[in-house]
Amino acid sequence: MGPICEPGLSGQSTDGPLHLQLDQPVHLDFYGYQGSQGDYLADVEIQGEWDVSPLLDRFHAGFKPYLTGTSKWDAKVELAVGQSDYQYQLAINSNLQNLVSELPAPFYKHAEQSLPLVARSEGNKQASNITLTLGEDVSFVGVLPHKEFQFSRAHLALGK
Repeated sequence: MGPICEPGLSGQSTDGPLHLQLDQPVHLDFYGYQGSQGDYLADVEIQGEWDVSPLLDRFHAGFKPYLTGTSKWDAKVELAVGQSDYQYQLAINSNLQNLVSELPAPFYKHAEQSLPLVARSEGNKQASNITLTLGEDVSFVGVLPHKEFQFSRAHLALGK
């Protein structure tokens, strides 16, 4: 494996917004370094404020009549890559403010309302453990084996 970044360089930060494949800007901070065990470590922090309309166009146009607006979000990734395995932790957070949902409860919200969305994933070469919460009324927990790429165990709860 080669170096993640130039020798002696502890991190990279964007000067302006990047545009990922979803054509929406993000701010990215990347720090890569070699760990004491010879593994590569990386910490990535990403922030964005995205319009939901292009996302719906690409992934699920049927929801366009029900979801409008923009929302700020942030993500953090911690990655450790060894010779034969890797481990990661991912956290994505948003308060969904300025996003309007005309979907029925527990998904309904007006633009000024804050509705915390929290997604967490941690895993390795074999599988990922994923949790997602939306406010106090929606939660999902699942184990995703990477070989099958289908949840082996999953639990979705709507309401209290």
